Amino acid sequence: FGGTYSTKDYTVVDPGSFYFNPGVGLSLTKTDQSWSIFSVINHELWADPSNRDRYLNFRGMYTYTDGEANPIQWTATASLEMTGPLRRRDKDVFGIGYFHTELSSGFKRLVGPLLSVAATIKNGGTPTRIAIEDTDGFEAYYKAQVTPWLAVTGDLQVIHFFLNFSQAAVVTGVRGNVKF
Repeated sequence: FGGTYSTKDYTVVDPGSFYFNPGVGLSLTKTDQSWSIFSVINHELWADPSNRDRYLNFRGMYTYTDGEANPIQWTATASLEMTGPLRRRDKDVFGIGYFHTELSSGFKRLVGPLLSVAATIKNGGTPTRIAIEDTDGFEAYYKAQVTPWLAVTGDLQVIHFFLNFSQAAVVTGVRGNVKF
C-alpha cells in the first residue's frame, strides 16, 4: 500500500474551474494539492513441487486519485503470469492481463466539449459530438527463452480508447532480448 501527496500548484481539470476575470480574461482555478493512494499485490498461486522454476503468479494494482488535478480518477490492473508453462521450457513465460482506467468526471466534462467544438469546425460546421469514455485493455504475451542468452517475446494487445468514435486497436509485437 502507498500513496502520494503534493503541495505543488495544479490546474483543476473541470469546466467549472474556468472563469472570466474582468481586465485579465479567461482564468483557471488552481489547487495547491494533489494526492493518490494505491495498492499492489503479487501473490504466488501455484508452484510445481518438483521444479521451483515453474510457478503461477497473480499481480494486481489499484490506484485512486483526487480526480481534481488529475484526469484519471482510478485505474486497476490484474494479470496472471506463468513461468515454465510447458514442461522442459522452465525459462519461458506466459502472461495475460487486463486494465481499466476511469477518467475523472471533470476531465470528461472539460475535454469532451472542447473536442466536439474542434471536430465541428473541422467538419465545416456540421455539429459533431465527441464523448470521452474510460479505457480498457487486454494483453497476452509469450516469452520463449531460445538460448541462455536469447529471449524472443510475442505480444498481443487489444485497447479500447477513450474517444467514443474510436474502435478498439489491436497491437502486435515481437521483441528480442540478447544478454551479453
